[in-house]
Amino acid sequence: MDRMTRIRMNERAYHEGVYERHKLFEKGSRLYKPLSTVENLLPHLVVQK
Repeated sequence: MDRMTRIRMNERAYHEGVYERHKLFEKGSRLYKPLSTVENLLPHLVVQK
């Protein structure tokens, strides 16, 4: 397995673990609200129908 594949697999495992341990929008959790970067970019997204 190459280095990039291993990095991606570890990154995915880390994030899956975070979402298993914490609920979205749970007070006190880092998942309580979106990062300010996401909040700032959200109005610029185009929704395709």
